[in-house]
Amino acid sequence: LTTDSGALDVYKQSGQLYYDGVYAYPNDYGTAGCKAYDTDPSPLQPFCGNSTSLLPDAPPWCFDQFCYVDPDNCSYRPSLSGIFPESGLMYSYETCGGESTFESWFGADGTGSSSFNLDDLADIVEQYIASLRRDIEDTYLELASVTTSCPNSHDGCTCTDCVLTAGWGTGVSVDFDATMLKPHATTPVSARSSCLSETMHHFFMKIAGTEYHDTSNFANLYGGFQEDGALSMYPEFSWCPTDYDPRFRPWYSTAATNPKLIIVVIDVSGSMGTANRIGLAEDAALAVLDTLTWNDEVGFILFNSGLEAVYPITACTDANRITMKAWASANILAGGGTNFVTPLAEAFDMIESSSSTACTKAILFLTDGVASFGAGDYDMVEQKAATNDVIMFTYALGSGADTEVAKRIACDNLGMFYHVADGSDLSEVMSSYYSYFAASISYTGARWILYDDFATGTELLAACTPMYDQTNPSEMAILIGVICMDINMIVDTTRLRAHSQWNDLYSRVLATSQACAGSWDGMTDAAKLLVLEELRTLNANNGAETCGNAGAGDDDDGGGGGGSAGLIVGIVIPLVVVLAVCCFCYAKRGKAATVEQAQSAAGARRTQPPVQPAPQSQLQPPQPQQQAPTVQLVVQQQAPQPQYVQVPQQVQYMQPQPQYVQPQLQPQYVQPQPLPQYVQPQPQSQPLQVEFTDGHRNFSLSARGVSVGGFLHNRKDRFQWQMREVQPNIFTFQGSEGGYIGRGNTVQFFTIPDAIESVLSNTPALLRRVPALNGNNNCCSFELCDKPGYVMNHCNGRIRFFNKGVNAAFPNDASWTLS
Repeated sequence: LTTDSGALDVYKQSGQLYYDGVYAYPNDYGTAGCKAYDTDPSPLQPFCGNSTSLLPDAPPWCFDQFCYVDPDNCSYRPSLSGIFPESGLMYSYETCGGESTFESWFGADGTGSSSFNLDDLADIVEQYIASLRRDIEDTYLELASVTTSCPNSHDGCTCTDCVLTAGWGTGVSVDFDATMLKPHATTPVSARSSCLSETMHHFFMKIAGTEYHDTSNFANLYGGFQEDGALSMYPEFSWCPTDYDPRFRPWYSTAATNPKLIIVVIDVSGSMGTANRIGLAEDAALAVLDTLTWNDEVGFILFNSGLEAVYPITACTDANRITMKAWASANILAGGGTNFVTPLAEAFDMIESSSSTACTKAILFLTDGVASFGAGDYDMVEQKAATNDVIMFTYALGSGADTEVAKRIACDNLGMFYHVADGSDLSEVMSSYYSYFAASISYTGARWILYDDFATGTELLAACTPMYDQTNPSEMAILIGVICMDINMIVDTTRLRAHSQWNDLYSRVLATSQACAGSWDGMTDAAKLLVLEELRTLNANNGAETCGNAGAGDDDDGGGGGGSAGLIVGIVIPLVVVLAVCCFCYAKRGKAATVEQAQSAAGARRTQPPVQPAPQSQLQPPQPQQQAPTVQLVVQQQAPQPQYVQVPQQVQYMQPQPQYVQPQLQPQYVQPQPLPQYVQPQPQSQPLQVEFTDGHRNFSLSARGVSVGGFLHNRKDRFQWQMREVQPNIFTFQGSEGGYIGRGNTVQFFTIPDAIESVLSNTPALLRRVPALNGNNNCCSFELCDKPGYVMNHCNGRIRFFNKGVNAAFPNDASWTLS
């Protein structure tokens, strides 16, 4: 197309095209022929850079040529603009000669020669998700107090514009221009998640337009949110499950946690038969198993007056998980007395005798009883925890549990103690599982998994990365969620396996998925203790208790948990579990490169080969024609047959045999603890008809002709608002043509993000009347109740809430007369 025929006018302000109402774009964007519009002549915000420099993690599509096309006169499949969706414009990279990265390197059949290697393809995928992670984390900052959801009618259940598509399963319809947002079964989608999904959609559409040309190839771009369990996935297809939670899929847990060793120790004494405690313990054990992946190992100890039964350390593959669940259900039965020392000693013995290469370890200990535990026993636990780098988590269940012993064991070893009341929902306690594991890592790299899609059985190779709340002022990392890209968007795994360089790619992603890195790097022991206490406080509603000075002064080097590794706060479940968690360093974003440097490095499609991971000892990738492992790139262990033992009988362990198995993690649903939300009260008082007039120009605040979501203006025409006092000195304003004065995005107006857009909204902003900044007693100003210091102002004809602390240059503009 050589003109947008006015389709982009809705996105123009004073004749200038804007993305998201903030970022200026060329008016001929997409209509001046084939061109790399996102970087030519300069990189565009927010995805690729700014007017002078390119983001160091700019996605590859920033350099690709495209144009808007007439869909009725195009032999390729065009895509609906994700940046300007209301325009209805369709664009195409293929029209401008674009190919997927794989085909541009190796040809359609994958046999062509290239200066690039197949494992360089992993770098392409990692660059896509790294740039998306950066954009999501930046958007999350802007949405810190958002209360109005972003509209998204695509959930896969109705799939209005979906059409039957080959390769997606029998009877499955797909809409390749939509990203679906699926809510959790019991938790509504938060306003913030809905708006983050909208940001993802813009990005997903760009990646799909660049790489995804064979739509019969099942592949997805997707992300899950920790706050509410919502799933954002491209493309939308006819899929409407009622029991799906992304937080318990292997792709999510692999990215959000790290390879770990877990020993689960459960009290099965006679008192556990009270108040269905034994049932709660069984449910909790099964829930723990459902959070583990192929990269984790787990063992069980059931105890009363001695060792009732032991399940040896085993890789948590799908087949092994099924076996362990059956064993747990059959053997978690109440009977006998209580002995704490024997099961704890056995747990440490299992760790010491294992050949596990897990990154870190932890023990979770559940009891409802009282048992003798002396000074020598505390010393034994502390010494073994320090020697083996083990974190201690203890749980006292019910009113009769010995909280003193359990709490001291955890606090002496930089662990977590929970007092769980009878009848508590242990699934709810577990809902913050990933945030504990993520609290010390802030890992910004990619984790790769090879798995079969749960719905179609298609083999998928995905790169995933966690996203973190960068606004958190403490040392603790807060997980936003996980985003992933199937490499199948570029090329299916059948063609990858047939390529002569498959082994190189396989080795690369295998090493990445098994890598370990440090946690709490650079933190002093005092800082670690403060963060750990913060974690305990944050989880008080789940029964966590702070330790105060307990255990804080007994260890000069950080204490019984083996130093810094002991600070990773593990699964919040009342059991004894040994966890091994890999942790990672947070990589700060570097300085932006110049456009010329980036383009030179990018070449036709790719920059430098990826940084190679540290070599893995005894790494034996499969041959290209061999039946490759489908358990996310590692050789798994067959479930051993457990030995049931009675004290003093010696516990026997069977040696598991290597076996390739197929992961199929069944979702486990939990009730997440929602983050605090700012709730807008409904107007109660009778409205008063008013007009806003600015204090010195005699203009009026107007919404005439503005649609919901549009910007409010300061004009000479008079416009009436219905003013309601919903609380003393707190007001809402409804326009005479519908809609309320509401709040939009945070924007940078002068030198820092210093203003919030005022928009016409279905949700009213709460405004507090404050004295006029110019001292005029006949005028007043209005401040956002949930954003103190931001007063209603105007500049260049637009209404905004300016931060008076950094914008003192316009005091008169912030004063209004109501008439």
